[in-house]
Amino acid sequence: SQHASADRKWDAHGHIMYYLSDDAGRTWRRSKSVLRPDESGEGRVTFQEPGVVELSPDRLLSFIRTDAGTQYYANSKDGGETWTSPRPSSLRSPLSPASIKRIPGTGDLIALWNNNSLDSRRTPFNVAISRDDGQTWESTKILEDDPDGWYCYTAIVFRGNRVLLGHVAGDRDEGKLSTTQITSFDVNWLYD
Repeated sequence: SQHASADRKWDAHGHIMYYLSDDAGRTWRRSKSVLRPDESGEGRVTFQEPGVVELSPDRLLSFIRTDAGTQYYANSKDGGETWTSPRPSSLRSPLSPASIKRIPGTGDLIALWNNNSLDSRRTPFNVAISRDDGQTWESTKILEDDPDGWYCYTAIVFRGNRVLLGHVAGDRDEGKLSTTQITSFDVNWLYD
């Protein structure tokens, strides 16, 4: 997200822009849409740290960190050229990023996020699955729930039937966000 530019003063709310490549990352161009907080219909919402997951060819879902007590979604039906206005999702969340990825072999989505709304803490650290492209989430499980914990910035990798997560697992005190943790579990656990 862009918070300032040569012709615009700093704005904590941020503008979301997407960059596309048609040649495996050799060159990039900006999409036609710029998502602005005032387009959300919810007033001035802070937009930060968006992520994107492919739902099907040309259909993309963007999930956006906000200060509104929930992750926001935007959709593209043309491979990222244009995007819908952001709207609240069903993933309650503090001002903390989510990570969403397709589960190989199932078509389902996995989400990692902090399942609380406006508390500033990045705990608990939850995982859930969606069978309907992120419209609803089920089988929510707690991975970490230390009340002083700070769990975020998750990388998701699938190896066979294993889910590997690399994520921050420190606390908010200065210098303690540098703690990285690897968490692993069987993908079938998500369906128990």
